[in-house]
Amino acid sequence: MTVDVRLRHRFGDFTLDAEFAAGVGVTALFGPSGSGKSTVVNAVSGLLRPDSGRIVVGDDVLFDSASGIALPAWRRRIGYVFQDARLFPHLSVRQNLLFGRWLRRREVTAAGTGAIALAHVVDVLNLGHLLARRPGSLSGGEKQRVGIGRALLSCPRLLLMDEPLASLDHARRLEVLDYLNRIRHELKLPVLYVTHSLDEVMRLADQVVLFKDGRTISQGAPADVLNVHRDALDGIADSPGTVLETRIVAHDTRYGLTELAVCATPGMGKASPREAIRLRVPRAGGEVGDTCRILVRERDVAVATAAPVDTSVLNVLRARVCALRDLGDAVEVSATLLGDATIPGNDAGVTLRARITRFSADQLRLTAGRDVYLLVKSVALTR
Repeated sequence: MTVDVRLRHRFGDFTLDAEFAAGVGVTALFGPSGSGKSTVVNAVSGLLRPDSGRIVVGDDVLFDSASGIALPAWRRRIGYVFQDARLFPHLSVRQNLLFGRWLRRREVTAAGTGAIALAHVVDVLNLGHLLARRPGSLSGGEKQRVGIGRALLSCPRLLLMDEPLASLDHARRLEVLDYLNRIRHELKLPVLYVTHSLDEVMRLADQVVLFKDGRTISQGAPADVLNVHRDALDGIADSPGTVLETRIVAHDTRYGLTELAVCATPGMGKASPREAIRLRVPRAGGEVGDTCRILVRERDVAVATAAPVDTSVLNVLRARVCALRDLGDAVEVSATLLGDATIPGNDAGVTLRARITRFSADQLRLTAGRDVYLLVKSVALTR
């Protein structure tokens, strides 16, 4: 199942010009507030009729301005999860869930075995103990899980999620993220997921469509998009960093650590110089051989011009400065990691960034081309 979107719409002085394709899995529509992400999913759902464009899901044309096609929302077989769950307060959790099934009863009958079973949704979202309760007695995270379940039970061929975690506190957000990951793995649906949270992109996204000022400026794997278009993250990410795709190579049960090898590509092909780059992190879930996405934040990287001795920092990496960026009171240091020290000029092809004070940059006399050591104090394990 593929989703092809090309649309243009004008609101006063703001013009949305979006074009992208999405497949099975989570495609994050990522960018700052007001960049047009929610407008896109409203157009895909049928809640908004764009000025022009074409929207195709699978073999079905949902909207085509040139041909005059514009299916109403109720005929599009799309599930939509909003920021708030929008549950019926007078119905139990079970009745709220089944309302989605009842609403689409004709499509469910036509879909036959392709329809998602109530028992499966209840299991995936851990709703069994909540079925008899009313929405007023649920936490924010529980309400969102019920809202997600109702959308899934409407027999959708596409799921839209418009910042579904925005109204939740940190603990509830992590709780629902775990369930969304289960959905991503177990239910083979295309999902368009609107967010301006880098953490949510890191944890969930298979693909990223990056929005800026009403335009789609890039699409691809998270590591490819986020590491290249770093300027687009200004004002979105509270602490920018570098996204790395890694593979678990060992678990150290004695010290509760996991050793990761940086992948040559997001798909992890054959060994390459990047395989020489190893990181040790707190014990990660998963088996040896599993892939793991990590974020190395700029604030968690220190710079030294000589190999440190007797340090508590687990990850000390050889690198070569490739760029310095003036940030006023701070300096962003970009440095390319070096692979096997016995191979001259063995560039591992991975660039990390550190944000240090201007004083430190002057004291270290950093210039492009200088060899340094990067001390990675912390790594955010996201997936």
